[in-house]
Amino acid sequence: MEFKNRLKQLREEKGMIQKELAEKIGVTRNSITAYENGNREPDLEKIINLAKIFDVSIDYLVGVSDIKKRDSHFFVAVEKLKNISLKELLEIIEIVKKLQN
Repeated sequence: MEFKNRLKQLREEKGMIQKELAEKIGVTRNSITAYENGNREPDLEKIINLAKIFDVSIDYLVGVSDIKKRDSHFFVAVEKLKNISLKELLEIIEIVKKLQN
């Protein structure tokens, strides 16, 4: 899903009107309309603020991922796997293979 659609969907899910969201991130209502119509994109600071307001990851907000929360099990698992050795990773893969049988 594109950013413009995701922004509108999240805003509506929160029951917010454009003017209210605009005030929260320090832009005009016309800017929110332009974001939702795809005529303009917010700068990084605004994107970060939007992600915080809607309690979603930036990846979800901009349409890179369909996982809303950065603290989802997937992201937690990936973070934990970053610091393991190749040997440990291969052992985990073997355990997962056995669990699938």
